[in-house]
Amino acid sequence: MSAADTRRRWAREQIAKAGPVAIYGSPEWADLSEREKWVSALRFAEAKAQEFEEQMAALRAQHLFAARQAKQAADAEYVARRDNHRREYERRSYRPHPANRRGAA
Repeated sequence: MSAADTRRRWAREQIAKAGPVAIYGSPEWADLSEREKWVSALRFAEAKAQEFEEQMAALRAQHLFAARQAKQAADAEYVARRDNHRREYERRSYRPHPANRRGAA
């Protein structure tokens, strides 16, 4: 179990124990006891943490998609350069037979 899962479970337990409370920052919130204020703030913080985690998951997916596309493009460029180099190399002869030398008359 990850630290985030442990945090979520603990927060759910604390919120369930307290029952319904006013929304953090609302006018009714000011009249709550310290425990209820704490639970309301915990509920707000947990909602914000969950929202942040969802945004990070979406961003991570976008980043991985972009990285995969960039890697595929780089690989395609590498293969094209390699194949071109191989074709050029095969046409050369570094120790050609005198009859095969370019410009030989």
